[in-house]
Formats: sequence, structure tokens, C-alpha cells
Amino acid sequence: MNGTHRTSYVTDEEKRQAIAKMTLKDDTFFCAVCKLFPQTAEYILRLILDKPGLRVISVETQSDERSLIGRSLCLDILVEDENGKLYDIEVQRSDAGAVPERARYHSAVLDSARLKKSQRFTDLPETCVIFITEGDPLGAGEKICHIERVILEKKRLFNDREHIIYLSMKYADDTPLGDMLHDFTCADPGEMRCPELAEKADYLKMTDKGVTEMCEIMENLNKLAAERAAAATKWQMCYENVQRMLKLGFKKEDIIASFGISEKEFEEFATPRAS
Repeated sequence: MNGTHRTSYVTDEEKRQAIAKMTLKDDTFFCAVCKLFPQTAEYILRLILDKPGLRVISVETQSDERSLIGRSLCLDILVEDENGKLYDIEVQRSDAGAVPERARYHSAVLDSARLKKSQRFTDLPETCVIFITEGDPLGAGEKICHIERVILEKKRLFNDREHIIYLSMKYADDTPLGDMLHDFTCADPGEMRCPELAEKADYLKMTDKGVTEMCEIMENLNKLAAERAAAATKWQMCYENVQRMLKLGFKKEDIIASFGISEKEFEEFATPRAS
């Protein structure tokens, strides 16, 4: 050894520099803004939906939507308005992360987690999945695209109260919605056009208190990501072990006793998953 001590410690100045480079198209920064300032999520929804009177009653960031037999999701921003309508707002920099099938799955998981056995299908809440993208994954050449199911023969809406909206920062213009999309690309709050967004970005980037809060959120998100990765690894190991024992002919009761799992967990691990 040469006596030089290497460390992975990140200095406060390095943290400040990293935060200064962030934009709203970085989901960490976007989640931090909406977590600390729920009114900003309301502001963004009002612009996207063109509903100035929209009132939001809850905003949840990094919401876990669990699926017992399929792929679970972590939603960037989950919002509920005063009428019980749910909005999933996702920021995607890669076109590959915003394919239509992903929007479809987000809608499906929102539904599956919210209908109890005794409820009717008409009790499902109205939902809207929103992808704010850096590129143009739909190849539509539009700053906003509304996707709805339709009855083709009648040329009218299916009216299942499930909505999908895509927005593209690529086509930001001088409209209020375009100004918002432009601001998602700005690292410098001084270059932002929307005072609501500029004010919040300036607080998190330029004030000592804001930088401290941003660092805490980043640390919590990193910790949460590590916990999710560990849980996913543990789940995969249990799944593989249960599948192996089933193929060897072990009985359900023996498997449950061996791994100390519940019947519900056994059913989850016993269901083959697509590779």
C-alpha cells in the first residue's frame, strides 16, 4: 500500500454540483419537487389537462404498486384529485422506456390494486397515465397526444374511464403547456419560463436549506432503491426454490413448512412466470 486512503465519501460541494446539473426530466429531481411541493403536481396537471380549477387532494412519490403474480411497478408520481380520479405521472428520457405497452401495463396495475372482491367493476376509479418524454416515442410529431379506446364501427369512445396521455419535450412551443415542457429541460432556474417551476427549482438548487432537503431525498431514494433490489433478489430466490421443489414432487404443505411462508405466498411463488 502507498498510504493513500481512498474513500467513496461525497463532499457537500460535489452534492451541490450534482444537484445543479439536474433537471425536471431527471425523475429524482421531479419526485423531489413534487414531494416537497404537492401544489406543483397540481400545477402541472392543470396545464396538461387544461383544467385551471383542478384540485388535488393527495400526492405520493415513488409509489409501490404490487402485483402478486406479475411485475410490480414503482410509480414516479401518483396523484388523486377531489373526485377520486387517479393520475400516474411518469418522466421518461428514453423512448424505449415509454413504449405503448408500458403505458397499458401502468393502467392495468392501477386498476388491479384498487378493486376489492365485493366491489363492482363500475367502482373502479377513473385513471390517467401520463408519460412526459424527452423524445417522441409515438412518432406523432406532437407535443401532446391523448390515447383513448374507441368503438371503431361507431367511431365513438368506449368510455371505460381509462386515459393515457403522452407529452414530448421535443415539441415545446410558446404555449403555456409548451413552456412547461421547455422547463423540464432546464438546469438553470433562470432559464425557466414558468414561475411556479422556476421558484421551486431555485429553492432546491440555490438555497442551503433546499440543497440539504434535496440531499436527504436523494439519500432516501438510494436507500429505497437498495431495499427494493434486496427484496427483489430475495423474492427471486424463493420463487426459484419453490419452483424447483414442485418439479421434484414435494407437496405444498412440505414446501410451506420448509420456507416458512404463508399459503398466499406459496400461491405467488408456485405460479410460473414468463421468462
